[in-house]
Amino acid sequence: MGLPAVDRKHRRSTRPRLRLIDSRRRSRRTSLVRARELFLVFGVAFFALAVFGVCRVALAARAFDDALAARHLEEAIKAERLEGDLLEVDKSALATPSRIENVAGATMQMAEAGEVCYIAISCEDVGDDGLVEPGDDGAVVAPGETGIDRIVSAVKGLAAEEVQSLLVGDVGLASSK
Repeated sequence: MGLPAVDRKHRRSTRPRLRLIDSRRRSRRTSLVRARELFLVFGVAFFALAVFGVCRVALAARAFDDALAARHLEEAIKAERLEGDLLEVDKSALATPSRIENVAGATMQMAEAGEVCYIAISCEDVGDDGLVEPGDDGAVVAPGETGIDRIVSAVKGLAAEEVQSLLVGDVGLASSK
């Protein structure tokens, strides 16, 4: 019996074509290239991590320095506020009327006035020569003014002076603060 006729020209092989390659030479080259690429990748990654670490340490050191400086400033502010409060207490203690009176009496031999006399001057009291004409008791008296009129005008003058001193005093106190 004979074999069946098979046309081998049109038949394709299912197996891949095999070539003979020197595998030792090729694998060494690829392993060296792969090793270099891997070393380069690890080198770049290590450098990036080192730069990141240095930056983080530098920022932490700067933050610590800033926090330390802020704490010193806070302590200086507290000390200055305390000193200002102490100065205000000293000022209020030194400005008491009794202390001022004692110092004035002890150092400058000043004393409180025994009698206070107020003189009211109006345009009618001034003579032709520009001088004020005194009355019988030395006080300035307007012509045609009685004793009650003098008392009323004196009280008005005192009230006006007190109002003026209160207003100036309040303005003076408000402007010092």
